[in-house]
Amino acid sequence: MNNLTLCDRVHNALKINISDKAELNTLLQDLAREKETEALVRIWDTKKNTEIDKETMLAITELHNMGKGKIPHGTIDIPYDRPRLAPSRRLHKICKGYLLHTRSEAAKQYIIAAILYVDSHPEYAELKKGEQIKVIRNYLKIPNDTARGLVTKLKHKRVI
Repeated sequence: MNNLTLCDRVHNALKINISDKAELNTLLQDLAREKETEALVRIWDTKKNTEIDKETMLAITELHNMGKGKIPHGTIDIPYDRPRLAPSRRLHKICKGYLLHTRSEAAKQYIIAAILYVDSHPEYAELKKGEQIKVIRNYLKIPNDTARGLVTKLKHKRVI
């Protein structure tokens, strides 16, 4: 790679459009490793429609897993342009969105079987969400996260 500092790479990324996905993923991974949360979320927000790889999301999730109140803003000076969420809060939203999307994608293949189950068991709709997850997980023999996504999908489709 070139010998620009991380700060220079961030400022260049904010000024010009990075068309290389590998370069963007590398920059985001470096920012996550260096705990530069504000720069990371600003670049994330400016490059919304870019495909992010799993290694990058893993690095971002590791930063998020530091815990509430322990995620640093970072030291790179990012110019103010408009009011925004606090970097740690925005990072939480990014990670939550990724998790919910992953659950939803995993649940897609089970939706028809779940609808058939719910139609044949009307009492299922009366259960609390935690019980619904447990019942559908045991019936379809799927992981808990997939069952959570599936129950959410069923609620969005107004099946339950």
